[in-house]
Amino acid sequence: MLTINFENAKTKKKLKNENYKLKKSDFSASTWKEYKDWLKSQLKEEKIKKKAQKPSKKKPCKTSKPKKLSYTDQLKDERWLEKRKEVLNTKGYVCCQCGSKYNLQIHHLRYEKGKMAWEYPMGDLIVLCEKCHETHIKIRRIRYIQNTNKL
Repeated sequence: MLTINFENAKTKKKLKNENYKLKKSDFSASTWKEYKDWLKSQLKEEKIKKKAQKPSKKKPCKTSKPKKLSYTDQLKDERWLEKRKEVLNTKGYVCCQCGSKYNLQIHHLRYEKGKMAWEYPMGDLIVLCEKCHETHIKIRRIRYIQNTNKL
């Protein structure tokens, strides 16, 4: 009967690498169970390693564009939060219309199709309090409606 010390990692590797053809009769009952358990764990590890090495089957489509973020999601993005801090630090923590220091928001003076919220230059961003921001948006909507009715 074969007695193997499975605590010794070198012995385990040697058995595995040299592909010994061992039979149950070569082991005592407890050693056989220990050998089987060890062998199973080795096979699992190999499968995991192979999966990690396999390239993904999905090939990126050349025509597909990166998923667009909704405006709400853009405002939660780290890049926007950094830009917002930069604007507040540069332009001061006050509303540019009424001077309030509370409920401050950053307003885009204009929008360009395809640009993310944080991609605008400082000149296109102003600091407004919540009330002034709402008023500014209402005025913009009224002007838009007036301009479309002229056409």
